[in-house]
Amino acid sequence: MIAVRMNVMTFSALAAAAVTATLFTGSTARAASPNEIFEKHHLLGTFSYDCTKPADKKNLYYVNRVVDADHVERDEMTGPETRSRVIMLDKAEELKPNEIKLSGSIVDGASSVTLVWHTESNKMLQWESTHDGKPIVRDGVFLDTQYKMPFLNRCGN
Repeated sequence: MIAVRMNVMTFSALAAAAVTATLFTGSTARAASPNEIFEKHHLLGTFSYDCTKPADKKNLYYVNRVVDADHVERDEMTGPETRSRVIMLDKAEELKPNEIKLSGSIVDGASSVTLVWHTESNKMLQWESTHDGKPIVRDGVFLDTQYKMPFLNRCGN
């Protein structure tokens, strides 16, 4: 009986220590910067639906680049030198190993943008998009037209 009590006490002590360690680690974990998330998921560079065709209004190109230690700029290109939109991303978190959440703002546009992307090797899919609280893309579907979002592929290296 004493051995059973000791095992229960030992198990209880170990469980309490594990819970405490988990809570402590979760509360002190440093959030990753957008730069770190983009680098980890290989999302810096140029992406398009079809990299064999030039950028135009039907085949947008997206250029993701580091601006400073805490910001990634995402340019939406409708031509070789025509930038239609700039999104400045200042927050990022990994939701799952292949899913990230980003937030920031559109320069001269929506003051708040939240994005969820599914990532795979050398490509990404916009899964969710909200501008100033208004859903634009949900479950990979552009809500205004019900268009299913295609993957964006990395162009070049």
